[in-house]
Amino acid sequence: MLLYFSVENFRSFKDEATLTMEASSDNSMPQNMFHPDSEAKYCLLKSAALYGANASGKSNFIKAVSFMRDVVLSSADLRPDDSGPQYSPFKLDASFGQRPSYFEIGFFCNSVRYTYSFSILGDVVYSEKLVSYPHTRPRLLFERQFDQAKGESKFSFGASWKGEKQRLAKNIRKKSLFLSVAASLNHELALELFDWFYEKLRLLHPLPYVRSEILYTLEVAYKDPDLKSRILAMLKWADFSISDLEIEKQALEKADFLKKLPEPVKAYAFDSIPKDKDPYSLYARAGHAGLDKKGSAHQVYLHMDDEESDGTRKFFAMTGPVINVLQNGGCLLADEMDVRLHPHLSRALIGLFHDEKVNKKGAQLIFASHDANLLDVKGLLRRDQVWLVDRGKDGASSLTCLWDFSPRKGENLRKSYLAGFFGGVPYVEDPLEFDLDG
Repeated sequence: MLLYFSVENFRSFKDEATLTMEASSDNSMPQNMFHPDSEAKYCLLKSAALYGANASGKSNFIKAVSFMRDVVLSSADLRPDDSGPQYSPFKLDASFGQRPSYFEIGFFCNSVRYTYSFSILGDVVYSEKLVSYPHTRPRLLFERQFDQAKGESKFSFGASWKGEKQRLAKNIRKKSLFLSVAASLNHELALELFDWFYEKLRLLHPLPYVRSEILYTLEVAYKDPDLKSRILAMLKWADFSISDLEIEKQALEKADFLKKLPEPVKAYAFDSIPKDKDPYSLYARAGHAGLDKKGSAHQVYLHMDDEESDGTRKFFAMTGPVINVLQNGGCLLADEMDVRLHPHLSRALIGLFHDEKVNKKGAQLIFASHDANLLDVKGLLRRDQVWLVDRGKDGASSLTCLWDFSPRKGENLRKSYLAGFFGGVPYVEDPLEFDLDG
């Protein structure tokens, strides 16, 4: 379960911005909260919504989470000649190009609270720190700081870090994370936390035609008949009139999307695949109730890639990750979740995460949206579940919780938000002041 995430000097975020999933003192909508620990010391929210004008930084905040996850998962695989993490500082102030980008996450893994952070400057890991809270008080597991003068990292370890320490630290490249390398060497705790990033932190792209999103759902449906049944049940629940799925495994060299690529690009794609892998792609056809030439009931199959609507493909791509986190726990981040989805469907998806009968594992949903009507749905979102992203005069993004504005209980949040009382909206000039000729 996610407790909080902080980012600083990354893309449009210049100063530190933190989103917390810890509930406020508001006692409304108890179904929207849960306790991640047996002692009920913490009370976390099941969902959070990001609102803001276009180009305010909503997507960049979610990209920051995605970046941290990607670096943790890929860092150990970097070869000596590979470039390190893609440094992407705030670019509207030149001085920030000489400062590290900083990422910090607080989460629960196997009922223990952890905070993990790292910073990067260029392709160098500048700092890295892991702390646990087994009994409320913090315990340092390890800390790392890059010494610019010596061109090397200095490590310190707490008594709670078991196993290899200094010998392992000496072999860490300056562009690789210690946590990732320790996990690749099967260090028990590091592997546990690595798996949390892989299994419990999921992200969804906003657009339905991103093949990687659909492939995840296809993969789990192809391998697990039970999950395929659950995906079909979810499609039926959402009123998509799809009664069956046929999933075909196709050798990659025969894949339709590859046929459109130039030969040099196609050759490069195949050269990059490890020789011990069996490259393939998956395709789906969705079954619909139809009629044959005689007017008898007949199942008609449509190709998911090019015969179904964008909205159908978007929702289908979401079903795999949504079912995964609801079944197993975890946090799902969805950028522009409502794109190409009917407002009723967006509300229903949020409602699944709030439903105690469906969400039994403390699954969380963080989503970016432009649908202000969600703020007006009774019993859907608490005041501490709504976050506003704004862009300042210096072009930097900031993040503020609606709770901090102290809105009244019963206040029409949608009306107040659209009126600009909380920020997070574009301030468009009167059309009469727009000169088409410049």
